[in-house]
Amino acid sequence: MQNARKRAAISGVATIVLVLPAASFAQSQAPAVSPAVLADDQAQETSDPRATGTPADNKEKDGEPEKATPLSRIIVPFYELLSPRSRADVGTTTLDQEGFTVRTDGSGDANSALRGLPNVQYQNETDTDAGIDGQKILDTRPELLSISGGRTYENNFIVNGIPTNTVTGSVERYGNSELASDTNTPNADRFYGLHPQTIFVPSDFVDSVTVVDSNASARYGNFQGGVVSYELKKPNTERWTGTASVKVESDKFVSYNIATTDGTNPLERKPPEFTKIKSSLSLSGPINEIFSMIAQYSRTDATTKKQKDYIYYSGDIREDSLNNFFRLQFDAKTDYGLFSLEGMVTDYTQGYESPNWRDMRVDVSTRTYAGKLEHSYTFDTVETPLGRILGLTLDTKAVVSHSSTRNQTNSDTARVYQIRQGTRTASQWTSSDPDILSWCRLDPTTTTNVICYEGGYGANKVQEQTQYLFGQNVTGSIWAGTFEAGFDLTHTNARRTRESDFTYYTRVNTLWDARSLGLSQFNCLGSEACGPDQYAIFKSIWAAFDNTTTLNSADAWLQLEQTFGWLTVRPGVRLQVDDYQKNVNIAPRIAATLTPTERIELSAGFNRYYNGASLAYAIRDNQPRGQSYVRSHDGSGNVTDDWTMRTPTGVYGNRASDLRTPLHGRMGGRPQGHRPAHRRCVPPSLCEPRDEGPVCCGGSRRQCQGTDQFRHRGLRIRHRRICQDLERGAVPLPRSPDADCLLHLVRPGAVARQLLL
Repeated sequence: MQNARKRAAISGVATIVLVLPAASFAQSQAPAVSPAVLADDQAQETSDPRATGTPADNKEKDGEPEKATPLSRIIVPFYELLSPRSRADVGTTTLDQEGFTVRTDGSGDANSALRGLPNVQYQNETDTDAGIDGQKILDTRPELLSISGGRTYENNFIVNGIPTNTVTGSVERYGNSELASDTNTPNADRFYGLHPQTIFVPSDFVDSVTVVDSNASARYGNFQGGVVSYELKKPNTERWTGTASVKVESDKFVSYNIATTDGTNPLERKPPEFTKIKSSLSLSGPINEIFSMIAQYSRTDATTKKQKDYIYYSGDIREDSLNNFFRLQFDAKTDYGLFSLEGMVTDYTQGYESPNWRDMRVDVSTRTYAGKLEHSYTFDTVETPLGRILGLTLDTKAVVSHSSTRNQTNSDTARVYQIRQGTRTASQWTSSDPDILSWCRLDPTTTTNVICYEGGYGANKVQEQTQYLFGQNVTGSIWAGTFEAGFDLTHTNARRTRESDFTYYTRVNTLWDARSLGLSQFNCLGSEACGPDQYAIFKSIWAAFDNTTTLNSADAWLQLEQTFGWLTVRPGVRLQVDDYQKNVNIAPRIAATLTPTERIELSAGFNRYYNGASLAYAIRDNQPRGQSYVRSHDGSGNVTDDWTMRTPTGVYGNRASDLRTPLHGRMGGRPQGHRPAHRRCVPPSLCEPRDEGPVCCGGSRRQCQGTDQFRHRGLRIRHRRICQDLERGAVPLPRSPDADCLLHLVRPGAVARQLLL
């Protein structure tokens, strides 16, 4: 991991939003109505003779038709369609359960639904390797993603208000590649299986997800990329309901191509075999008039089978993984507010066995326990010296969580053996040691060196964190908008340890290397990695260590949002302090939206975000480096256990306590114009529920609903429309005058398709 340093970036954020005419939305969605407007409407209805059945109604009875009542236009702003929170939330996208489900890829990973959202990119989107890797199949953890150009570990993940971030760090300075089927020798310094998220959310249980990529509210902190907040399904208070699902993947549905140059298979290698079974179960309902509950369980089993390398007699390897998720929540609706008690558990294990070693196995596991007690209460109208507050809501929560990632291996010693020395044209020496040749053989397709490996990857390793959090948040309506304020107090215990020394004998001397002495065998005067025709000449030792640290942090925020005609302004500020870096971080937040016409919204903002993973540096400080040693034989071929230390390597330094907290600043705003989207209508058959993307449809009284999303000169614009009461058949609309306008057609419950207009 690189030393902490101040990192600032400037990026422009400008949005022009298309709002459709009111007629398109009149039947689909109505805007929120303020109490004052509602009172005026009620007064008008009371004074209207038509509303009370007065004698004015006799005109119709006398044969005179009643005059039509003109209806007011209803404008539904574009921001309310993607996220009904605020007009200032132009960087916020909210997917409800239906919109979320259509975006998932069926893997059970909730993160898969975020693909295609603005400013969201997955870590392996540009991977061009089309091969099948057993470890990729076994890995059922959430996909890694980047938001707004941030690193995959710089996001803030929240599940039902519980922070689920690995504050101890998920990236190593010693190489970031996870274990793969073709991994030869794992890195002894690295902890495998670390992930930015501590809770692995199953997609079956998600009720909605909110993604913030810019103009984040002051309530969100401890990130430099973006925010992902999952809301899981809530207890059903009306009746008992249950769901169950099972999904199966298998190599039986996959065909393989031999990747050799000539298309032959000289070593008779077998294709990998795999099976993945995902199941989930959910039960929810009322216990009585006050209490309700929900219980959920998800399980993903994956197994693979592959061959060892030819020199290990092509034995079979079976690897498996198990991803368990448990959740239990009780709600109590009382006169004193809503009380909620919730617990979640993620229990993940993944086995790895190297095909290039005789017996190396590494079991990677992540276990997380999280519990939350929450209370929410809404007060009556509150009179204050600053004005009347409506809908004043106080949310209080206490959270306890523990997460641990462990690497457990079969041995804390590893060794290499050489059974042949040779060149590309000829073999120079082969081993005759029966103990080695019983499990390692020569490769008949080459005459070069053949090296065999035995042992484990190293001593068991653990990285864990325990967090205690208490926080309150208050919201309400005041003046011409809303306000929000709150605080979080967090105490974190962190630990990173290698439980014992790890010794790796990395190189050998053979009788061929000592051929000038004319030896028939070596004389092993010690018992350490020595045999009759070879012995270990180099070894490295990684010493045991146990790093622990604590962190106390406090966060507070204040935000006000007001609307004045065309203009909505949301200023805010967030304060962050901790006792490790001892910095006072002030993060200003301001966003403004101007709506000069029904079709145009201009947005601009200046926001600063601070990283919240300073413990990642603290627990890696003073971790011992591997230390190398060397020995040799004497003129008679005698080998002892006397080793000489080579250049001292010391420890890794990751101290960041005297540096400023890494931050990310974003500001921007530039007006741009665009033409409204043109729609291309398609035949009525595309309106059927089984299809994947209706735009407009024909047929009597038939409706299709979806979302148009297109890019134009760097802008991403989305709007929802309803097509109804069209003539039967396709109804062509004007072709887009912009050839570079890419239209994404999305229908709830279907997969997106793309049309180039």
